[in-house]
Amino acid sequence: MIGDTHPGSNPAESLRFWGQPRNSSFRSLLCALAMALPACGDDDDDDAGTGEHVLEWRVALEDLDGAILSLWGPSISDLFAVGGSLGADGGQAIILWSDGQAWHEQDAGDAPTLWWVFGLAHDAVWAVGERGTILRFDGDEWSTVATGADYTLWGVWGANESDLWAVGGSAIVDAPPVILRWDGSGWEPMAPPTGDERGLYFKVWGASADDVYIVGAGGAILHWDGEELSLMESPSTDRLVTVVGRGPGDVWAVGGLGMPVALHLADGAWAAVTDPAFVEGLMGVWTAPDQLVVVSGFRGYLAVGDEGGFTEQASPTDLCLHGVWGDAKGNFAAGGGDLLLPAPPKGTIVAVGAVPDGPVE
Repeated sequence: MIGDTHPGSNPAESLRFWGQPRNSSFRSLLCALAMALPACGDDDDDDAGTGEHVLEWRVALEDLDGAILSLWGPSISDLFAVGGSLGADGGQAIILWSDGQAWHEQDAGDAPTLWWVFGLAHDAVWAVGERGTILRFDGDEWSTVATGADYTLWGVWGANESDLWAVGGSAIVDAPPVILRWDGSGWEPMAPPTGDERGLYFKVWGASADDVYIVGAGGAILHWDGEELSLMESPSTDRLVTVVGRGPGDVWAVGGLGMPVALHLADGAWAAVTDPAFVEGLMGVWTAPDQLVVVSGFRGYLAVGDEGGFTEQASPTDLCLHGVWGDAKGNFAAGGGDLLLPAPPKGTIVAVGAVPDGPVE
């Protein structure tokens, strides 16, 4: 099903490490995403901000055997969380599921670390990750869907059971970015638009089958209109790692390394969102129709807001938060943690509302 096989990423080689705590108390906690991992340190300035969007975040799960990198679910009683710990062989996946009352560990087999999870229903959930891994959950168990490749897949999204997208690429070799499309029976590669040679796509999201967005390295933003995949004009040259929207024409993307990057698509054009609440590189973003925007990032960073402004939250963790999930009832969860040595890998989920607390059953 796959044409040319692109070289894969070796996480032990592809990730750079450096420490940059916000105060003098250095801690060797590692944040992980794509090609750079700033160390997560204690934060002396943990004010929640002065805006109106202040939520009471708490630790729901902690000391997991690997970071939680993504969460998805149709409701608070059907919520999936995936991640893992990295190593030279791609690490070991973690898959958790919550029925709204407790968290349960699901069998991931020998799958490597998973970077993203997305579903259409409880019995149609997809997860992607290291070594070109794609897993599918049918409501009873997870199974591997072959790709024939060995690169990292960072994101997955779909409009229906016969139209899904997976994106990724290699972080350590000069290889083209990866776009795969599921037609209901197999994953087929798609060529990136002419002129985009930045080599890495991180996430994909769509408002519909003919309104799909892909973001990646160098500020790349791609758009699928049902017939053609084209490059959009981007106001950023820094990496964009997550994209999500409220609907057609209302889309948010975040990223950055040392400096936060947030972009908003409105009135047909992308614009940079600058806000004093943004003080860290951003990793995760969640929103939905008529909902607030929740962002997460390095060193436990959390902020909530909208076009009118954002409020930094008082975070209960200093571990980097990679992905965010929410619903229309005021329930939110953000997953994160450390992936690599020297500290033992560990993960966490912080939450607001009815997201259940641990331990994992």
